[in-house]
Amino acid sequence: MKRDHTPSLSSQLEHVAAYFGTAAVLALGYPGRRPLLAIAVLLTGYAGLLEACQLWVPGRMARAIDSVAGSIGAWTGVFLAQLVRVALSSSARPGET
Repeated sequence: MKRDHTPSLSSQLEHVAAYFGTAAVLALGYPGRRPLLAIAVLLTGYAGLLEACQLWVPGRMARAIDSVAGSIGAWTGVFLAQLVRVALSSSARPGET
């Protein structure tokens, strides 16, 4: 079966979902401001590297939009994981305002 190489919304959603999940799990596992920034930056670089490597794979196409979608997923995953962490830590301390 030949894979269609035309850009589609579902293709970008797959990239967003994959990088979102990876970033969220890593962000919840490594708390702190520095690790969160490193996770987002490294996953963004990784998305670009994987797309660039596709230039040398026959039958594959490197597309910048896929790298951008991965980056959006990574940054969103880190951001929402941090929101969850803050919400859980504030609910764990009832009585403090």
